[in-house]
Formats: sequence, structure tokens, C-alpha cells
Amino acid sequence: MTVYNKASLVLAESPAYKAGKIQPYYPLTPDVSFDFTRATSATRVNASGNIEKETQNLLLQSNQFDTTWDNSSVITLTSGQPDKDGGTSAWELEKGAASSFLYQSVTTSGINTFSLYAKANTTNWIMFQVSGIANVRTFFDLGNGVLGSSLSNVIDAKIELVGSGWYRCSFSYNGNAVAIRVFPADANNDTSGTSGSIYIQDAQLEQGLVARNYQETTTTAFYGGITDNIPRLDYTDSSCPSVLLEPQRTNLIPHSEYFNYPSNSLLTFNSIASPEGLVNAVKIVENTNTNIHGISKTSVFPTNASAVVYTISVFAKKNQRDFLQIQTYADSTSINSNGFDLTNGTITGDSTNHKIEDYGNGWYRCSFTVSITQSTGGYNFIRIAIGKVNNSFYYTGDNTSGLYLYGFQLELGSYPTSYIPTYGTSDTRVADVCGDASTSAIFNVSEGVLYAEIAALANDGTNRRIVISDGSFRNNVQIYYYAASNRIRALVTSDGIASFDSNYTLSDVTEYHKFAVRYKQNDFSLWVDGVEVRTDTSGNTPLGLNQLNFNDAGGSNLYGKTKQVIYFPTALTDDECAILTT
Repeated sequence: MTVYNKASLVLAESPAYKAGKIQPYYPLTPDVSFDFTRATSATRVNASGNIEKETQNLLLQSNQFDTTWDNSSVITLTSGQPDKDGGTSAWELEKGAASSFLYQSVTTSGINTFSLYAKANTTNWIMFQVSGIANVRTFFDLGNGVLGSSLSNVIDAKIELVGSGWYRCSFSYNGNAVAIRVFPADANNDTSGTSGSIYIQDAQLEQGLVARNYQETTTTAFYGGITDNIPRLDYTDSSCPSVLLEPQRTNLIPHSEYFNYPSNSLLTFNSIASPEGLVNAVKIVENTNTNIHGISKTSVFPTNASAVVYTISVFAKKNQRDFLQIQTYADSTSINSNGFDLTNGTITGDSTNHKIEDYGNGWYRCSFTVSITQSTGGYNFIRIAIGKVNNSFYYTGDNTSGLYLYGFQLELGSYPTSYIPTYGTSDTRVADVCGDASTSAIFNVSEGVLYAEIAALANDGTNRRIVISDGSFRNNVQIYYYAASNRIRALVTSDGIASFDSNYTLSDVTEYHKFAVRYKQNDFSLWVDGVEVRTDTSGNTPLGLNQLNFNDAGGSNLYGKTKQVIYFPTALTDDECAILTT
């Protein structure tokens, strides 16, 4: 029998989850599932190593074109046509007058992408247009699978062969749209004909610069993936996921992927695959000026009279240039990070306020924490600069060299949190709250062991707790990150009196460690990474234990990454505690 067979509660082994719940690996009973809340969408790194966002289709009746959809003049729709998948769910779209179009009214703003599967019939062309925004129009050649012309406010357009003459056509735009229009066209830049038809299927509208997997809709829009109240099993650190719990943060950069603010550089959107696994990263190339090259976002820091700590982050991948610098300017003060080395994944700056994280495939997340005072009237910007060599960012460019960027974030706080995408305005991810796996049948007031394998998000001087309790402060068993630097603390309280209160200094709280608190009458100990580090031989055990939370009755949420939490209703032996925490 292994030590794990003695457990009465196990949160490990990739627990099942759904909106509002995390189901422990054991016991498999609904009454001991963990409640979970987060009233916004969020992102995580999934099992494939890619950043995963909420998925969307903002259109209604996405493949029922005779319902929510309308047309401007003479349009004939015929359902039951052969589709791209071998079925009969496609539609024939035939016009009977010049410039006839099919449309759906929408209310969207910021960066969006519209996509539609289409196939030539009696005409080879299709045109997309957005109403409400000037100069958003693209023609697609369904006979040859090539793009036609686009007007100036189209950010990007694509036509992709999916088989049997079907293409997925898409275009991206920025602004306040009131309708999406689809035209059977006669040729490039020509919708003047009075007849002609094409086949269409599966329309989608979503935030962002690229078309993702199609999601069917009926009478409501679709939102899926890491949406409201969906817990996050995050694979950032390894192939074994952790439950990610973070505080509320806001990305103050209004366009986190549409870097339309070049500084002595040229930008190409949707250039290569980003850490999202989609082709939506921007290529940035220096011009020939003798200056600092990169992107420069103005008016980023809110007005404040005293210093406020912010963290700036961006994902970067080398191309011809392999160094990056983050620069800030507020009032009359310029603060520059040292170089981020995108070849070796290293930094030359102070590790307390510089961080570089490997996201695979050559991508690194570079972050810089800085204290900013911004009063009215002063300069106010962040620049992401390209470097030829480390700490050499002012030079004459060659009009060819550069690097790749994705996911620009500015947040109030002393460390970077998970990516918060924005598409035209700042956006907030509210705090994750997890706990209340409650039933007295699991817990033993006479003896037991609380075990956790966890990592803190930062060494930030706050209390962050895992607590078994009776729902109050008076009776509990706790493992928590202490306010002191790199400190873990064990606390057992019985009827309001601390029976065991001990702390231990770690090398780094942001690394995973294995902790166990063992309690029994006059027998208490704290184990860390296979070693018994603290003991006490005097004290009473707690009363009325009936719930486990990732916080205490007054808050102190455990913001961190949790691989395992296990409760044993018996005081394990020294050998068992050593095995458990090794």
C-alpha cells in the first residue's frame, strides 16, 4: 500500500472541472468538489504548450442564412447544398440585381475577424464588406484561390483551401461595425452584374486578428474555452498541470496584439505563429534612420501623484535582431530595462525587476517591473526597442532586420500575471477564488496531515493560504506563504489558541516545493521537500474541521500554482512524510 492510499481527499492528477467547480481526484462525490469563481474570461497555457483564450462566434444563426440574416435587394438563398464536409449543409447564394448582398447586423468594436467558407458556382468571386467603418472591403477569387484587392482599413485578409473547391475566406478590421456584408461578385473590384451564384457555409465573427476553429451558433452568440468561471489547469511549467489562481489585474494597453504604433520601424501583422499557436504575431523591421527602432505606445500611465509599481511584458522572438529593451518615460524621467537576450533566454538586468520566461518555439515573455510617477502634462509612453547587441539600441537601421512580437501588457502590480488580451480597450481579468470543499466526514480532528505541492506567483510579502477549518479563525490547519520574504508558515489552531506556529525560509517561493503539516495531540511537525524542518511536542488539535479552502475566513487567497493538495485523516509516520514530500 502506498502512502496515497491513506488519503481521504486528493486534488491532483489533472482534476476534472467545469464552470464553477473543480472535482478532486478522490473522493469522486459532488459534495466535496471545490467551488470556483472568476467572473471574466482568462487565458492559460494548455497541454499543447499554447496560450489558450476564450473562443467566440459573435454572429447569430451562423449557418442558417434565411433567419437572422437579411439582404439588400434581390438575393435568393437555397439550402441543402453539398458542403465542404460531404454533407448537405451549404447554401447557394444567388443575386438577381447589381451589388446584391447578404448581411447580418452586429454591434462590435475594436479588432475583429470575419470568416466564411465559400465555393465558386456560376461566378468565381466573393466580396466581404463591413458597414459602419470606411474602407473595409476585400475581394476573394474562388476560382484560383487567391486574394483580390482590399481597401486601406483591412488589416489582413486570407483565403485558405480546405478541399473540394471550398475555401475559408477571412478578413480583419478595427473599428465600430454595424453590419457584416457578403456579396457574390463578378470579378475583382466588380459587383455590377445582375446574376451569378456562389456556395457559402459556416460564418464566424470573433475578436482578434485571425479566424479560429468554427463554432456553430443558433439564437445566441457562442463563448467557449476559458470563459467565465472556468478553472484553469495551466501547463506553463511542465507536462503536469497546476491549478492557476491569480489576483485581479487589468491590461492597460488597449491593443495587445495590434501594435499599430511603429517607431522608426515597419510592421507586418499576422506574420508567424505566436505563443497562441496561430499566425497572429507581428514582424517588426527597423528602418534606415539613426535612432531607436521599435514600437512606442503613448498615454499609457494613468495620472498619479506618487510612485506606482507597474509591470510591462511582451512576448518576443528573435529574427535578425536578438536583443530587446523595454523603455518607459513619465514626466521627465526615463527608465530603461537592460537587455533581454532572445537567443540565450537570459537577462542582464536585476532579476528582482527583470524576468524572461521560455514559451517554446523561440518565444520568450520579457517583463520589466518599474515604479512610475505620472503627473499631468509630462511625457507618457512605453517603447519596445530592437537591439543589435546587448544595451545597444540607438543605431542606423538596415531596413531589413528585426524581430517578432505578440501580447503587449501593462498591469498594476509587482509581477507579471497571465496574458490578458485586449482588442481596442483595456480589459480586466478578475480574481480566481477557489475553496469550500466541505464535509466533516473527510477530516479528522484528532490527527492528520495536510500536504501541498505549490508555487507562489511572486515573493511579494502577502499572506496566501491553504486552510482546513471549521469556517472560522478559531480552528484550523494551515500552510501558507508568509508576509516575510521567501517564507512558508505552518499554523494549527485549537479553539482560538495556536498549538503549532512555525515558519521556514525557502530559497525561492516561486519554485515548486512540497509541504506537509502533521498534527496530533502534543505532536506537530512541518516537512519541506523531504525534510522535517520544525516540530512541537505540546498543544491541542483543532475542533470541528469540515472544509478546505484556498484562503481563510478573512481573505488571504492563495494566488499561486497548485499541483497537488492531499489530506490524510491519520498522522503519517516520519518515513511516510519524507516519502510524500520528496
